[in-house]
Amino acid sequence: MLTAKRRILCVDDQPVNLALFREILIYEGYDVVIAEDGKTALNLLHAQKIDLVILDVLMPQMNGLEVCRQIRGDEDIAGIPIIMVSGLAAYQDRQRGLGAGADDFIMKPFHLTEIASRVKTMLRLLDLQEELCVADATMAAMASFGHEVIHAVESCHPDLLSGFDRLVSKVFGQGEESGVSPEIVLTGVLDKGRRKWLYYYFSDGALKRTLLATDVGWSLDLPEVEGKSLFCTGEEEIRQSLFSPLIEELGGMNIAVTTVAGYISRAFSVIAVNYRRTATKYDARVMQSLASQGILLQAVLQRLTDSDDALEHIVRTLVKVSEAGDEDGDAHIVRIGDYASLLAQDLKMHEGFIKAIRFQSQLHDIGNVYIPAAILRKPAVLTDAEFGEIKNHTLYGAQILGQYKGFQIGRNIALTHHERWDGSGYPYCLKEERIPIEGRILNIVDQYDSLRRQKIYRPAFDHDTSCRIIIEGDNRTLPCHFDPRVLTAFRTAAPRLQEIYERYSL
Repeated sequence: MLTAKRRILCVDDQPVNLALFREILIYEGYDVVIAEDGKTALNLLHAQKIDLVILDVLMPQMNGLEVCRQIRGDEDIAGIPIIMVSGLAAYQDRQRGLGAGADDFIMKPFHLTEIASRVKTMLRLLDLQEELCVADATMAAMASFGHEVIHAVESCHPDLLSGFDRLVSKVFGQGEESGVSPEIVLTGVLDKGRRKWLYYYFSDGALKRTLLATDVGWSLDLPEVEGKSLFCTGEEEIRQSLFSPLIEELGGMNIAVTTVAGYISRAFSVIAVNYRRTATKYDARVMQSLASQGILLQAVLQRLTDSDDALEHIVRTLVKVSEAGDEDGDAHIVRIGDYASLLAQDLKMHEGFIKAIRFQSQLHDIGNVYIPAAILRKPAVLTDAEFGEIKNHTLYGAQILGQYKGFQIGRNIALTHHERWDGSGYPYCLKEERIPIEGRILNIVDQYDSLRRQKIYRPAFDHDTSCRIIIEGDNRTLPCHFDPRVLTAFRTAAPRLQEIYERYSL
């Protein structure tokens, strides 16, 4: 977590309000800067590093909405979070504030503890986003090294063996019929302190790979071996080289070695055996280059794994925040992830998408943290204004997750999981393919889980009733609300959805 002391700019034309803000925020450990008008505030934003703005709506000359719009329109300061404060009609003013670019809204009269709590939450999210940006920048810097390694990473989800396969395939060129390719390629890599060797060969026109049961015999601890590019042709020359243990190892596999070129190191080794020609210094240099790419591939994939772990930690943190507003707690949230990944599998989505939707779909209602508890838990029918506020949880969720590309699927889900195939959903009344596939999947599984759960205004439905409502419709839900392809997958997956619900509802 970032530890620098955060600086907050408070903008209000009333000195008494500024004094209150200053008192509580300094007590909470923040640096506080004040401005009594919009123009001064904009100047301060350019002159100092400001982490968050608390902005009053009603001010003379330039009101808070205009200040907010100017901040969002200025590339240098557009990313600074803004909490707006207003004493006007809650629903209408909140809508205008969101339209101007505000991240949160506090209504007057407010409690000092509410200010402190909202600021803490906003800065916590800012910390998480900054951590992600740092990780993203680090990965971007690493990505500039080794185009082939990055291509291997992009062509398959982080998978070390697939990356090695791609590297080795370059050694074989056009395959066993090329006349210049080796018969065998061995790659050796340290794994948890032990060296493993992969054995590559062509068979039936395809590259094959198997794991050798034993080490090839020589010690990589010898100084004369570490970091060596070697090549030799002829049995006697090979026997007198550092490859002699390899001859014995492969001899036990009924393979006679005639030519060898390779690069040997503790971290990663590549050895090509039995070219259909004389091995050369060039071949040895190619092996060294491939070994370097293999080492880089390991480092990149480890970094990606670390980044995935960090991302999952951040998602779990955000999920804990969203659980507080859900009467079913983490059971509903976890079920949604399992439902979504199940439908994604049945829809033949790629593995990376399935993994992402399982985890990031748990953030679908993260925007509820900004909906007043009195509305979320109201034991009666909501007014139109209150339901309008409920709809805003999709917009709030998208704002919380921001533009970080690692959260793209989660952001799409938060924003569009209430959109409907026929265009009757919210917040934007999107239709058909304009709704991201992750939003279409979440729409149906969220509806299923909602039907299974007891509500203030109705009892819980059993599995069969819930499925019938979704597939056939009732007075609230219609089949045309759902992507036909996703609805078909839902119908097929229904028994497994029931198993998931029951597993997490015991």
